[in-house]
Amino acid sequence: MVITKSFDLHLYQETSGKIPILEWLKNFSKEDRKIIDRDIKYTQYNWPWKMSLIKPLGSGLMEIRIKLKDKN
Repeated sequence: MVITKSFDLHLYQETSGKIPILEWLKNFSKEDRKIIDRDIKYTQYNWPWKMSLIKPLGSGLMEIRIKLKDKN
């Protein structure tokens, strides 16, 4: 049985309006950004989460651990 539930996703925004995570994502290849996007969507739209991917930090804050393919 799969339980599906959606969660709001909030990105930190500086008072200047800049969203640091979006700037950080520009450093990745298109392929890597697709993997990151997939894992974020998984976190946002699926429950229960795989604990290897999600770590609760407290107060409703979660860490998403994304593993990109090693290019070596």
